[in-house]
Amino acid sequence: ALYSTVSVKVATVTGVYDMLQVSSGATSEKLSDRKLYPIFARTIPSDAGSAKLLPQRLHEMGAKYVNVVYVSNDYGNAYVNSIRKYAASVGMNITEVPIDGSAPLTKDTVKENLKLLDSRINYAIGVFFREHYDVIMEAAAELGVAGPGKFWLFCGALSEYLVYDTQTFQKGSALHTATFGNGILSELGGARNLPEYDAFKKQWELLGDDPDESLNYINSKQPISPQGFNFNRTNEYFHEEPNSQSFYGYDAVIGMGIAGCEAITKHNSTFLNENVFSGEQYYDSFVNINFASGSGDVMIDKETASRTFLSSHYLLSNIIEVGNNGDDVTLQGVGYAYMFHDGNNWENITYGREFKYSSGTTNQPEFLVPAEENMNYISKGVRGFSLTLSIIAMVVSIIFLVYTFIKRDLRQIRYSQPSFLYMICIGTFLMALSILPLSLDDSIAADWVLNTSCQLVYWFFSFGFVTTFAALFSKLWRMHKVMKASIAMRRVTVTRGDVLIPFFVLLGCNLIILTVWTSVNPVSWIRSSSPHQRNEFNQVIESEGFCGGDNLIAYHWSLITVNGIALILACYQAYIGLGFDTDMNENRYICIAMVSIFQILFFGIPVLYIIHDDPSATLYVISSVCFIICVATLLFIFIPKIIFIRNNTSIRNEGKQWGTMAASKSTLPPRLRELRAQQRAKPNIKSKKSLVSIKEGDELIEEASKCEYESNEN
Repeated sequence: ALYSTVSVKVATVTGVYDMLQVSSGATSEKLSDRKLYPIFARTIPSDAGSAKLLPQRLHEMGAKYVNVVYVSNDYGNAYVNSIRKYAASVGMNITEVPIDGSAPLTKDTVKENLKLLDSRINYAIGVFFREHYDVIMEAAAELGVAGPGKFWLFCGALSEYLVYDTQTFQKGSALHTATFGNGILSELGGARNLPEYDAFKKQWELLGDDPDESLNYINSKQPISPQGFNFNRTNEYFHEEPNSQSFYGYDAVIGMGIAGCEAITKHNSTFLNENVFSGEQYYDSFVNINFASGSGDVMIDKETASRTFLSSHYLLSNIIEVGNNGDDVTLQGVGYAYMFHDGNNWENITYGREFKYSSGTTNQPEFLVPAEENMNYISKGVRGFSLTLSIIAMVVSIIFLVYTFIKRDLRQIRYSQPSFLYMICIGTFLMALSILPLSLDDSIAADWVLNTSCQLVYWFFSFGFVTTFAALFSKLWRMHKVMKASIAMRRVTVTRGDVLIPFFVLLGCNLIILTVWTSVNPVSWIRSSSPHQRNEFNQVIESEGFCGGDNLIAYHWSLITVNGIALILACYQAYIGLGFDTDMNENRYICIAMVSIFQILFFGIPVLYIIHDDPSATLYVISSVCFIICVATLLFIFIPKIIFIRNNTSIRNEGKQWGTMAASKSTLPPRLRELRAQQRAKPNIKSKKSLVSIKEGDELIEEASKCEYESNEN
């Protein structure tokens, strides 16, 4: 019998009557049960073989996730069980949806079942029959699990419907789009272009050319249909391309003949007085045969009495358009490649045509619908806010730089040392400038721009920080050294080179770190995602872009250590300088600026660690911290001077000398005024040396007051 449903019934009877049954078309895995069907055999592989090839084919294409739609009967359940086993062995994930085929299907019922499919998966296996095809595939197309962008691979049960016959659909209909570009994997029988195929085809045609003997004999063996169906063959039938049943049917007849001869020899059957081998003995001979045929080497599995699927050929057909009259489209599965096992691997031999997919192109569909990825780009609002802060800070730096240059001849500016004020303005400008490259991401810039920007952030901020705080530290250190010498009543010379040493030391340390970093482990733009930012298909659904590289933590801590030490020392100098009063209380304002900066860094760095996964929040915090550092430094340094100059008319008068202003008692530090008062209160001065000492002490105090404000030109 050709069909499994018929073979199951016949095999039950033949088993009782000890008759060997050999089928050339029944593929149900159920028939491999030797307890139920002890002397059933077949020359076609069971579904267990072809069922492995369907997921194997998709696995070779690269699919890791596959939908499986099958009819839940003996055929479908056994078929899917084999698919399930193969998928588990290669790590393929399958989503199974059974369809109850025991009753007529309706589209609404099928839709409810197909809703269980994951529409994000683009590859599917279909295991059902021609009577189920239209309603299942139409429902699948309407649900978006079939059609353009999808690929279905059908089992051989549909080959008669879609390969050996053509189907016509309305152009653009759900069935048209759901069918076009899919594939069917079926038992092939003989493979064209092979020598055994050509030899078989030649003899096959001769059967039709001999009507008196061969053709008449064949037709005499055809069954009689109660419905009047004519099974007789004609000459034209044998001159058509032989199908798989032609090969497997031939194998069944030849195999039974060979097995019969083997049984006769083995059991000395004479066919006289019931001296004939039994059905079981016939079965044993059949499962031990191995012969060459038009379909290749026929090998029978002794445990299942089925042809091994490794000894059979399989056909992969591509369902394409073979006719078009404008309103209707005719589709048919056309052979794309045949598959055979060479003893080690499955080989695919194509027929010289490319596979055309549902998109109408030869481009293989994506395995999964691309996931919508949250790129976590910097929001436009935060970017605009940060750039605004950067521009404001740079403009303020430029304004104070220009102000210093214009007012450089005013003694109050000269006393504050314009060179240090220039350095502070340049440093804050560079720090504010670092916000610009930091505000870029891959939504607005190319990778090479981002790679450069990543490194520039560190160069701008580090150099700006060093320039600003080295200037503050040097200024405070110089002032403290002069005041300390004044208290000790001794002269001290502090040159410009002396006060610039800390600047060059800090600048050199930063330059070395940044140069090594840039040349050895350059920072680059990276977009990555963590495991919790991926869906069940391992697709990225969220990612962050950031500047990263090797040994990043080591370089960060190197810069933090060097510049942190500079900041702490500057804070210390500002603190010990609080005891020295000046006209503008410059020490106090510098100290306030330093403490403010220390506080914002102390609290800002931990906050950055907490929110580092959010690029917008990170940019907001960094730009705010940078803005506060720049603006706080500038305002605390320059605003008191501007107010003092505006409120003091004598300073605004360019023609006056600094005269008594510099030596005024009101401008001397309290401790120096106290020492002067003690010395002048001594009436018993006994020697000229003492008088000189008092005079020299007064001169030192005058010089200390003057040096506090006036830049040393040495």
